[in-house]
Amino acid sequence: GVINQVAGNLQQHNDAALCSLYEVITEANEINDPNAVKVVTDAQGFALYFSRAAIPFERDKTSEADYKRHIGLYACRVSTLRAFVGWATGKLENSEKLEQLRFMENGLKIHMAQTLESIPPGVDTDADLQHVKTLLEQ
Repeated sequence: GVINQVAGNLQQHNDAALCSLYEVITEANEINDPNAVKVVTDAQGFALYFSRAAIPFERDKTSEADYKRHIGLYACRVSTLRAFVGWATGKLENSEKLEQLRFMENGLKIHMAQTLESIPPGVDTDADLQHVKTLLEQ
């Protein structure tokens, strides 16, 4: 499944320090939800930035931007992990509270691929927990 997908992505991209996945956001309320981490990528699929904010920002509200929800699953090289634990937390990571920004602040590339399977959002907040409880009670 997705574990093989992300591992295969890392094998195919020698210029990436780590790889991860995203899912296209289809729910309007998720775009502005700070608990849904968004990612923007370049034409080759490398992450340009991760944010809890709605990125890209549609200034004129005339285009249909692609919003991508980051799936917090990584494939990473051992040397990358060894380096990561030695780095201080950076300003961007502190601001967004997103550890993947520490890699980017240290010049490493993260390759992103659209997940081949639908991944439900995590249970990260009390509202998420209440939603899961409601689903289970049904």
